[in-house]
Amino acid sequence: MTVRLRSYTLYGMQDNPEKLYWKISEVAEIVGVKPEQLRYWEKEHGLLRPVRKGGKRRYTRRDIQIALIVKALQDSGEDLKKISYQLREIHNADFYNRALRTFLRSLKGDIRRLLDEIARIKKEIGEVY
Repeated sequence: MTVRLRSYTLYGMQDNPEKLYWKISEVAEIVGVKPEQLRYWEKEHGLLRPVRKGGKRRYTRRDIQIALIVKALQDSGEDLKKISYQLREIHNADFYNRALRTFLRSLKGDIRRLLDEIARIKKEIGEVY
C-alpha cells in the first residue's frame, strides 16, 4: 500500500472545525478513494447517507468516519457485503470494536512507514552533507 498522508485520518476535517458538510470530492480526498467509490458504497450497500442540498451530496463527520472505517476494513481484506451487513447491525458491538482495531492498526502502519521514510531521507541528507 502506498503511504498517503490523508489516508485513514480526519486530516481534511481539521481545516475548519465548525464545518458541518463536505462535498463528495473533499470526502474522497480525505478517505483516499475516488468519488465513484463513495457513490457505490451509498447506492449499492447503503453505507453512507449524505444529505442532499441543491441536488448535491453533502457529507457529515459521521459519514466521513464510516467511510474511513469501511476503507480500512476493505484494505485489510474484509468483504464489502459483510462490512455493509455488519455496519447496519446497530447492536453488533464486537464488529465495531474489531473495525476500530483494524482502523487503528492501519493508522499505526501508516505512521511506521512515514517514520521509516523520514529516517531514510535524513540518512540520505546526512550522506550528502
